[in-house]
Amino acid sequence: TQTMEMNYNQNTVMQYIIEKVRQGNAYQQIEVKELEDCQALCISQNDYTTYIYEDQHVLKELFIHNEESFHKGNGTTIMEVDKVSFSISHSLLEINVAIHNELQTSYISLIGGATDET
Repeated sequence: TQTMEMNYNQNTVMQYIIEKVRQGNAYQQIEVKELEDCQALCISQNDYTTYIYEDQHVLKELFIHNEESFHKGNGTTIMEVDKVSFSISHSLLEINVAIHNELQTSYISLIGGATDET
């Protein structure tokens, strides 16, 4: 049914983001930035950063060297979404995913805090 598909899509997007955060959840490796009029979850590892963001109702991921510039059009499409947003407060990352006007929220405790609290 449509409800089952919507729940599956929301859970897939949320689990994808959570897994990316868990892979990079070390001190000062995770932050939220505003880049090119979009909010991006930035996960830094060594000399590279993974950006996860929503661009024109599509969840995208961009993995680039820290010396390269972020361009939201260069990201790889993950899945269609209505909206994705992130915030960090007191070392707690809040992830909001909306698909078909249904909002799902998850929280992840960040190890050692984060570089910017938004």
